[in-house]
Amino acid sequence: DVTACLVGELRVSRDAGLTYAAASGITTVGPIYGIARLGDVIFAVGGTGAGIAKLYQSTDDAKSWSAVTNSLITGTAAYTSIAADNEQGVAYIVGETGKLYSVKISGTSVQMTNLSANLPGTPGTLNAVAVLGPNFLAVGGAAGYYAESYDGGLTFTQISVSGSTPITAIAGDRYRAIVGAGLFLYQRDVLSDMEYQKVVLAGGAANTGTIKSIAMRNGTLDDF
Repeated sequence: DVTACLVGELRVSRDAGLTYAAASGITTVGPIYGIARLGDVIFAVGGTGAGIAKLYQSTDDAKSWSAVTNSLITGTAAYTSIAADNEQGVAYIVGETGKLYSVKISGTSVQMTNLSANLPGTPGTLNAVAVLGPNFLAVGGAAGYYAESYDGGLTFTQISVSGSTPITAIAGDRYRAIVGAGLFLYQRDVLSDMEYQKVVLAGGAANTGTIKSIAMRNGTLDDF
């Protein structure tokens, strides 16, 4: 199944993207920004800027959706991205005002933990979260903020990304990672580099639009 995010709704395709239908149960008035599958549950996050945070779940392969209720879900900051670490049975959500949460499934309930205080520095709005390996996550956001955790969000290390353009996309694995910031891509060797280097596109090509998302194809950054 293929899912797609639209402003104010979520649409689902069951024919590899040829046709889409609106998902049942999505009631947010703002965008849906991210989708992730954790085990048998699919989560979607979104909301409106400085207004509403929304977390939805589907337990029937995206046929129907329901809003998750939790005391940590407040109406003051939208959720902007979600990523799942299926090996560890946990998902991570980031949002405005530097929010970071872990999400776990316990029976039929959804448990959330606020990890925001573990982030170093002043993250501001966080735009992206990615799981690069078991217990290995990365977050990025305003003013080029980028940090990584190797212990499931308990501790973080900030990694330098050139410039102060907001980071809007992250992808990679335990060996190599890539981020999108404005018009540019940056990459680093996770094992040896403590800062990101700008990617020079082949043939001197130039990107003309803000990078919003990065996805690996065939499980490797050699094809993304």
